[in-house]
Amino acid sequence: SQLLQLRRDATDGKGTGAREMGQEELLAILALLQSDYDPRDAATEQATGSAAALRLALERVGAGIGIDQGSAMRSPWQEASIEAVGRLLDALAESAALSPASERLLLRMAPSLLRFALESPGLFDDEDHPALRVLSRTVWLWDGNPRQGAVEVEQQRIADEAARALSNEQQASEPAMQQVLARMEAEIEPLQRRAEAASTRLWQSMRGRERLEAARAEADRQLARVYALAPLPAALAGFLSERWRQWLA
Repeated sequence: SQLLQLRRDATDGKGTGAREMGQEELLAILALLQSDYDPRDAATEQATGSAAALRLALERVGAGIGIDQGSAMRSPWQEASIEAVGRLLDALAESAALSPASERLLLRMAPSLLRFALESPGLFDDEDHPALRVLSRTVWLWDGNPRQGAVEVEQQRIADEAARALSNEQQASEPAMQQVLARMEAEIEPLQRRAEAASTRLWQSMRGRERLEAARAEADRQLARVYALAPLPAALAGFLSERWRQWLA
């Protein structure tokens, strides 16, 4: 991929005199940033897109520990990784129907995803990477969730917990994400069965109403034929219209 090529270029190419930021330096900045990263705070709210917001946050935290853009420049590979993470999150936020709270949690994943991208250069070529699978399942649970029924509330809870785990610096590792993914799948499965059972009951109820309406329509046709034969006493007509119609249906 292009990210892999950029990493090779950054590793093999000769410098131009300006010091490039080392991976350990950028990872150290990310470790500090992950605990309190807020993509919508006053320092980043003017940024256009998640990548720009992440860059501003990295520069702010880096300056606080003496690693600013004036002393160490990020490599093209690091910049491309930041851009890829930002575009991924922006695309997900735009394509999914998320609540403001869910969108905020989604964008807060940026530092952790950047950490994975830096440590696993082939991240975005590996759809089975546990971090990407956790991200995918989380957005799927959030997407269009009205949080009205018990199942939907549980789905929201599972997604929120997974998002917080992915944003947590202590859990930004493949083994930790494997555990989060396994826990998600274990909790989602019974919810899916409940949702499928509820959907089946709703379909059966709708079919039952359709059959009842069809039966009542047929009863009305039979009564119309009876009334057409001769006028009926009021008491008999009332009985046929109420009791017998219900029996026919």
